[in-house]
Amino acid sequence: MRAPRLALHRRAARRRATAGFSLIELLVVILIVAEVLVAVSLLFDFNDRVTRVQTQAADLQQSMRVAQQEVLRHLRMAGRGNLPHGINPTAVASGSTPPLTGVGIDVRNNVGIDASSPSAEIAVGFGGSPRAVRGTDILIVRGCFEAPLFQVLPGGGSFTPDANGDGDRSDGRITIDNPGPAGICQRLSELGDDAVDRPLLVSSSSDDALFAVARITASSATGDLAADCINSPSSVTLGLDFEQLTNPYLVFSGNVYPPQLVSVGWACLLEEHRFYVREEYAVPGDAGTELAPRLSRARMNPGTEEPLDGLAANLRLDIADNIFDLQIALGFDSDYPSDGSAPGAFEDDADYLGTDDTVFEGTTAAARDADDWLYNSPGDDPAALQWRVHRFPGNSRGVALEYVRLTLLGRADRQDPSYRAPLLELIEDHDYDVAPSNAFNQEHARMYRRRMLQTVVAPRNL
Repeated sequence: MRAPRLALHRRAARRRATAGFSLIELLVVILIVAEVLVAVSLLFDFNDRVTRVQTQAADLQQSMRVAQQEVLRHLRMAGRGNLPHGINPTAVASGSTPPLTGVGIDVRNNVGIDASSPSAEIAVGFGGSPRAVRGTDILIVRGCFEAPLFQVLPGGGSFTPDANGDGDRSDGRITIDNPGPAGICQRLSELGDDAVDRPLLVSSSSDDALFAVARITASSATGDLAADCINSPSSVTLGLDFEQLTNPYLVFSGNVYPPQLVSVGWACLLEEHRFYVREEYAVPGDAGTELAPRLSRARMNPGTEEPLDGLAANLRLDIADNIFDLQIALGFDSDYPSDGSAPGAFEDDADYLGTDDTVFEGTTAAARDADDWLYNSPGDDPAALQWRVHRFPGNSRGVALEYVRLTLLGRADRQDPSYRAPLLELIEDHDYDVAPSNAFNQEHARMYRRRMLQTVVAPRNL
C-alpha cells in the first residue's frame, strides 16, 4: 500500500508545481507589459507632436500661398488702364497727404518705427483706422482691376475736358458706346448712377504718358446699360471734373491737367488697394498680450485717406492669418552704375551689354546702397532723383520701374516650447536687430516656426 500512496503523492506534487506562475515570473511579465505600454505611449506621443508640427506647418504654408496669390494678382495688374508704375517726379508738389510718391505702385516703407517714418495708420487721420505692424511695409496698388477697360472712339466729339470752352475743366464730358468702336461688346452697367463721384481714368490711345483722372459728376444713359449689346445697343455720357479744387483725383497727374490730352482712347473706373500686416493681439485691443498679426487689404478712394464709400469695414479685409512681415523692394532702370556722365539705363546706348542694361543688385551692404534697387538696403533714399529722372544727356524719360520683389514672413499658429527659430537680421531694409522689430528675436517669439516666401514680379500695364 505504501508504494501506490507514494506514487500518488509524487503525482500531486508535480501537479502543484506546474499549476501556475511563480511570483518572480509574474513580476517579469508585468514589467515587460509595462515596457511595451510605455513604448506604445511614447510612440503615440511622438506621432502626436509630429502631427501637430506638420499640421501647423501645412496651415502656415497655405496662409503663405493665399497671401502671395492675392497680393500678386493685384500687383501684376497694377497700372491697368495706362497708369504709370514709376515714382512721380512731381511727388513733392502733389499736395496729397501723405505725399504721393508712386502712381500705379506706391510703397510706405517701414512704417511706424519713429517720427521720421511713414505713419502706421492705414488711412491717416481717419477715425478708427487700423494700424500696420511697426517696421512692415504698406503696398499700395492702383489701376482698373475689377471694372472693364472701356474703349472710346478717339475724336468725333466723344471726349472733351472743357465742354463750354471757357477754360474751366469742371464740365468735361465723355461718351462710351456699347458695342465699342471695334464692334466688341463692353458692359456699361457699372457706369450708371452709382458711378457718380467715382474716379474715371482716361488715357490717350497714341501716347502712354498722357492720362488724367476725373471725378464723375453725372451719368446719363441711352438704352439699357445691362442689356446685350447685339440686341440692344446702348451708350452712357459721363460728366467729368478735372479741376484741382473739386477733384481730389487730379493728384495723379501732379494736380495739373495735361493740355496735350485732347483725345481719349481708353477709360475705366480707377481703384486703390492697400496691402498691409494688421496689428492685432490675442486679446483684441490689449497690446500687453501676444501679437496676432494678419495680412489684410484696404479698399480706398484712390489717392485719398478715405476708405471706399466711407465705410470703415473696407479697411479690414482679411487675407491670411499669422503673416507678420511684408517687405517690398523696387527694381528700377536707373542710371546705376553711372552718375549721368556715362550710359546707365537700357536706352542710353545701342548695345545690350554691361550693368547699364540690367537691373543690377549689389552683393554687399555698400553696393546695395547704390544699385538699381530701392528699399533693399537701409541706406536707400526714396527722395533721390535717381529713382525719378535720368541724368544722361539725351535721355529725358522718366525712370521705369521694371520689377517688384515681394517678401512675406509667416509663423505657425502656436508655439513649440522645444523649438527655437533662427534669429532674424536684415530682411530687405527691415532691420530686426533694432527696436521695435527686435522683439521678434526674443526667446518666446522664437518658439514659433517661421517661413519666408519671396517672389519677383514684372508688373504689366494694359
